[in-house]
Amino acid sequence: MNARHGLLALAAILAGFAGPARADAPDAKDGKDAKAGGPYVVIVGAGAYQDKAINPRPTADADAKALYDLVTDGKHLGVPANRAKLFL
Repeated sequence: MNARHGLLALAAILAGFAGPARADAPDAKDGKDAKAGGPYVVIVGAGAYQDKAINPRPTADADAKALYDLVTDGKHLGVPANRAKLFL
């Protein structure tokens, strides 16, 4: 399986968990949005490895950035940026 297929599989998994994986909503009396919740997303782009047996993935950073843009885009999953973290 190449890196693109792996990223597509990860996106599908994230989409499947987008509904049930959410944080508890804060109390409405604290003045914050009672509709809080939704998914937390962590995306890791690792293209270089210390283990020489693992081939480098030169597009891993760009692929991770593209996936981050996809999940935080309101047209797609619309995950708020404060609930998504990108590690490169």
